[in-house]
Parts: sequence; structure tokens; C-alpha cells
Amino acid sequence: MKRTLLYTVLGIALFFSNRVTAQYLMSGTNDSTLPKIEFGLKLGANLQTITGNVWDNSLKPAIAGGIYAGMHKNKIGVCIEVLAHTARYTSNGSAVIDSFGNKGDFRATYIDVPVLFEYNIFSLFWLQVGPQYSNLVSVKSLNNLQENGKVLFKSNEFSGVLGIEGRFPKNITGGLRAIFGLTDMNNQVVSTDAWQNQTLQLYIAYRIK
Repeated sequence: MKRTLLYTVLGIALFFSNRVTAQYLMSGTNDSTLPKIEFGLKLGANLQTITGNVWDNSLKPAIAGGIYAGMHKNKIGVCIEVLAHTARYTSNGSAVIDSFGNKGDFRATYIDVPVLFEYNIFSLFWLQVGPQYSNLVSVKSLNNLQENGKVLFKSNEFSGVLGIEGRFPKNITGGLRAIFGLTDMNNQVVSTDAWQNQTLQLYIAYRIK
């Protein structure tokens, strides 16, 4: 299943990459205008869960924010972002517990770098698809768990991103995207099952240029 998702994302990304290249080459013969470059600030709300037998798999709210830069011409483009986001992981009490027998409860902080190919599907709305790299910066225990929570998780993660974005007047942008983890984050300290992050993200952004 993971390989199928990865191949799907890479295939769609390659398709849009070829469209970008082809359209730029074609536009070179009859359109001398340069691609439009823009920068902006982004703030979003995440609903995130982690799979695995030791975790509470319900969706939990968190925040995300950062900066982005994009390049567009006609109906195609590419965008790269640098974001920070938080995630909350709560155990179901089966393996990760604190010194009093309470469920382990953690807040993790990540840095994300999505690279997204974009296609203007209609009017103000753009389809976004591509890979995302994430680095786990810190894991803080929210209760009495004495162990370093970061040792439970792998530090590097790759995900696939699929979303839709609307670009509105007054330099305002809004969007919704699904981020599905392709990396097993389990460091196999307490179990051997697969832990994968799954996220829904709703965001707004302000285009500076």
C-alpha cells in the first residue's frame, strides 16, 4: 500500500513536471513573458493522527505555519514551503506509559519542506501534488514519562501531499490538503508495528509579492 501511494504521488508529480517543461518550451516561441514569482506567509490548522497499535488513533488538532515561494506561468507552477508544525501523540495505555501507569502523552515539533507541482484546474483554484520531507525537531512529554520521547520516533519522514488551493483578491490564499506519511516512524523501542502520520491541513496565506 505504501509503495502504491508513493508511486502514485511520484507519477502525478512527474506528469506535472513534464507539463511544466513542455509548456515553458512551447511558450518560448510565442510568449516572452517571464514566469510570475511570489512569496508569502502561511498559517494553518492540522488534524493529525498516527497509526499503530500503541497509539490513540483519533484525529488531534495542531498548528502549522511558515513561509513559501512559488513560480507560475499560465496554468502551471511549482511551490516550495518551509513550515513548522506540531503534533500530539497519546498512547492507548498498552505499551507507552509513565511512572504512574498513565498513558504517554507527547507534543512533537516538525520542520516540513513540501515541494508541490501546481495546475490551474479552473478559475481561482489550483491542484497541488508532490512530496514532502519532514524533520522531527523535538518531542516533549506532557506528563510524567521520564524517558526521552524522541527515541521512540525516527527523525526523518517522507510524505505525499495532495491538495487544492484558491487564490483570492487582496493577496489572500486559502487551501485544504491531505498529507499521508510514507515513512514508518517507529524506532521499534516499544513495538514493531508501523507508525505513520496522516494529516488534514486547512490554511490561509498572504501573498507578499
